[in-house]
Amino acid sequence: MSIYRASKNPGGIGTVRHKAWSYFEGLGPTGEDDPIWAKRAKDYWELQQETYGLKFSNFTLVIDREERVVVTYAVVLGIMPGERRVDYTVPRIADERKRRQALHG
Repeated sequence: MSIYRASKNPGGIGTVRHKAWSYFEGLGPTGEDDPIWAKRAKDYWELQQETYGLKFSNFTLVIDREERVVVTYAVVLGIMPGERRVDYTVPRIADERKRRQALHG
């Protein structure tokens, strides 16, 4: 059986989710198809899927140059079956935290 983190705001199918990042002048994306920011958004939605067991639509990336904010949106398409735990951490994230702790001791 799959295990996921219990969400404080589980939402449901059809719910629009978003993530926003601010950036410093000159360090923002070159456009909506900027490969660095597209990868950042893709990685974010994949981690959300692994963490919460939600299946998402393709994401949209929007840039507000005046406010220096990048926002990505995706719609919940499905909820994967599995157990939800409050204290669950995706194994690759737990491993990375251990690695960083070992480096910085």
